[in-house]
Amino acid sequence: MKVRIILTIAIIICCIIFFIITINPLFNIFSLSWKLDKDLVVSYGTIIGGLFGPLFSLISFILVYLIFNEQNKQTFINKIDSDIKYLRNYVFEIKHRDPESKIFIIGGEETGERFFIRAKTQLDNLYNKMITYDFLDSENIIGATFEIFYFGVSKRTLETLKIHLCKRTDIDNVNKIINDIRKIKTKYNDKIVYYCGHQGKLGHYFRQLYYIIESIDNCNLDIDKYEVAKNVRVKMSNYEQAILCYNLFTYMGKNWGEKNYINKYELIKDIPQRFLPFEPNTYFSLKFEYDDP
Repeated sequence: MKVRIILTIAIIICCIIFFIITINPLFNIFSLSWKLDKDLVVSYGTIIGGLFGPLFSLISFILVYLIFNEQNKQTFINKIDSDIKYLRNYVFEIKHRDPESKIFIIGGEETGERFFIRAKTQLDNLYNKMITYDFLDSENIIGATFEIFYFGVSKRTLETLKIHLCKRTDIDNVNKIINDIRKIKTKYNDKIVYYCGHQGKLGHYFRQLYYIIESIDNCNLDIDKYEVAKNVRVKMSNYEQAILCYNLFTYMGKNWGEKNYINKYELIKDIPQRFLPFEPNTYFSLKFEYDDP
């Protein structure tokens, strides 16, 4: 935008200069004679061509560059819009069987945004369980909560989960946590663990979301990156932002913090006050929606 303004001013100035040093001497405009000086016309054309020819060529080149740049910007914006649409379609296609349901119905899964609502409830309940372990500090409680929710405590994912939890506490504490969580069963089948994991649903979701924000941040075009990223955030529900917030405390989500994407683009600013069992503003230096006057 600044380049276009500067170029416009430069063109106006060039036109004024061209008018003063070209039109005025030939026609004596300032003296109001309006009489063409024929003696100057023959030699003046060569002078003006040599003086203004390269200048107008330069201006033409800049105009072509700006047009090309605008086309590139529109192409980039269209790509981001397409990626956002793909992500939203993916969200709507997510299927989830609520472990709170007492009846198992084939084809009775919840879909789309309902998954994130259920997911937040599961995370919040698990967080309240995790705070009873005094060997974990506040950030490790949040991180471990999401890792258990994400990988699950079913036998097929236990070893992966242990690798992550062992970065937070010793193996004895990890085994205690896992044994306690495995005792929680679904309502529709008391042999199935409640927290069976959501890696299959959320892995692709977070990779795609991160890719979109990374593409915006790495863009070298003259765009308002915050406004483009805002278009991503406003399409995320409060529940999606809440789950993203949990993920930020894990080793899997550390890149969000290392690249400062959360604070820079305020990707979780729409989380309402007291929406989570912990306050995000304790950990992130961004202005949340409820902070606005």
